[in-house]
Amino acid sequence: MPDIFDRPNKKKGKDKEDRNVDALYKQIGMLQVEKDFLKKKYVQLYGHEPKMP
Repeated sequence: MPDIFDRPNKKKGKDKEDRNVDALYKQIGMLQVEKDFLKKKYVQLYGHEPKMP
């Protein structure tokens, strides 16, 4: 029943927000893959893991 009083634009905003969240999760996943790749290459070149501050 409360859906009757909701503004129609509210649902569109939620859909857009969901797409933004999905895009951010995709970007996070790509960055994690890149980090793991670079860490593996660093170990291959220098023989030890990089020192983190």
